[in-house]
Amino acid sequence: MPVDRLRPRYSLRSMACLLRIAPSSYHYHHARIGVDKYAGLRARVARAFADSKGRYGYRRVKAALGTGVSEKVIRRIMAEGGLSAHVPKRRRYSSYEGETTPAPGNLVNRDFTAERCFASMFVRQVRQCFSVVWADGFPRCRHRFPVM
Repeated sequence: MPVDRLRPRYSLRSMACLLRIAPSSYHYHHARIGVDKYAGLRARVARAFADSKGRYGYRRVKAALGTGVSEKVIRRIMAEGGLSAHVPKRRRYSSYEGETTPAPGNLVNRDFTAERCFASMFVRQVRQCFSVVWADGFPRCRHRFPVM
């Protein structure tokens, strides 16, 4: 715009008066042109991000640049340029330490077989069930039902 070229020599008010436009109209059209005041900063932000191999976020990029620009501006420039730092995936907790060791052999040679089905289990449950005798003299179960 010719007004922009004459701006260092003359004031905006005097040029608007000569052109018979309001200063607000100048500002409105100037904003519509789309002059990017952060064009140089965009290139520096992209270079700092590339130098970090994509590891820096907006805080570290701002520290690397050492400019007085706010963090919000750096964040906006990075978002518009699609520059986002690589965040490693969160690992879930696992207590797995490897394969389990095989069971030891039967060193005592115990016999764990029953003559009848559930015979040893039944005796143990009867002992559990009648181990408590109440004040009235009758044996009661500790549980409502014997545990299998």
